[in-house]
Amino acid sequence: MLLPLTFRFDAYSSQRQAEQRHHHHRTNFPASEKMPMKRNTTTNSRELRQILATCVLSTALVACGGGSGTTDTQPLLGGETTDTDGDGLTDAQEADLGTSPTLTDTDGDGLDDGAEVDIWGTDPTLSDSDSDGTNDGDEINAFTDPNDSTDGGTDGATGGETGGETGEGNTVSRCGIDIQPSAIGGPNTDEDSSTPAWNDNCRIQAADGNFPISQYARGIQRVVFCSGFGNGEVDAFSDGNFGPMTSDAVREFQRENLIGVDGIVGPETWDALQAALSEGQTSLVTGYEEFTIAGSLDCLGDVQFYQDTTDRNWRMARSSGSTELAPFSIDNPADFAP
Repeated sequence: MLLPLTFRFDAYSSQRQAEQRHHHHRTNFPASEKMPMKRNTTTNSRELRQILATCVLSTALVACGGGSGTTDTQPLLGGETTDTDGDGLTDAQEADLGTSPTLTDTDGDGLDDGAEVDIWGTDPTLSDSDSDGTNDGDEINAFTDPNDSTDGGTDGATGGETGGETGEGNTVSRCGIDIQPSAIGGPNTDEDSSTPAWNDNCRIQAADGNFPISQYARGIQRVVFCSGFGNGEVDAFSDGNFGPMTSDAVREFQRENLIGVDGIVGPETWDALQAALSEGQTSLVTGYEEFTIAGSLDCLGDVQFYQDTTDRNWRMARSSGSTELAPFSIDNPADFAP
C-alpha cells in the first residue's frame, strides 16, 4: 500500500534528525568508525530518496492507467447489453463475431451487421459472402441470394421475381432470404402488407439493411405523428426516411403503448401501430375501406390508409387525406412522393 506523501516525507525527516543526533554522539569515536556510519547514512538517504521517487512514479502510473497490463487489442466497449453503434448486435456479440462495435456496417456492403446476422444470414465481416463478385447488399437489392454463388451474382441475373424459388423448397422474400414455406406469413416476412394483419410486415429500423427508407417507414411516420409524436406537418414529417427524429417518435409511441422501447418496428410495435387506426369506413375509392388514426387531433381525421375489401391487403393514401393510392411496402418512397 502506498503511504500518503506527507507521511513519507515526515518519516524521512525524522530519520534524518535521528541520524544526525547519532552522528553527534559518535564524534569522539575513532575516524575508522566514523566513515562507515557516514557511508551508511549516505546510502540510506539515497535509498530512501529512490524509494520515494519510485512510489511517486508508481502513483502517477496508476492514476494515468499505466502499468495496468492492458494490451493494444480492441476494447470491449459496452459488454453484454450495450449496442454502441446501434446495428442490432451488442458489443459483446461484435467481439465474438470480429465486427466493429463502432461501425454499423463493418464490411461496407450496405447491410448493417445486425441485419446480416439476424435477417440475411450473411457474414458481417465479408462484403461478398458467397464470393460471386457481387457484394451482399447489391444481391439483396437484385433479389439474388448472397449466400449462393450459383445464382448469377456476376452475370446480372436477378434470380426471378420476389418469391421465386431458390432451391429445396425455400423462397426469397425481400424481408429475409431463404425463408422456409412454413414461415411465410410469419413475423418479418411481408414486404408489401399483403395480409390483413400488420405484425408480419418487415422489421423496420433506423439502420442500413432494415429498410429505413421505404413506404413502410412513411406509414409508420404517419401513425406516430397522428398519434401525437412528431413535429411540423404530417406530410413533411412522413418523408419515408426513418431517421433519428422518427426513431425518437417510435420510442415515445412504444413507451406510451407499454412496448419494449428500442426504436425498432417489429411484430409487437406493428400490432400497436395497426391498433391506432380507426374503424374502417366506406371509401370514395371503389373496393376499399378507408382508415384514419383513432382520436387524432394532429391529422384532422384525414384518411391515411386503405384496405382492399376483397383481398384485405393494405395501401396508403399517397398524401394525408388523398384518394390516390400508394404502396404500403418496402418500396422507395421517392417514387410515391405526395
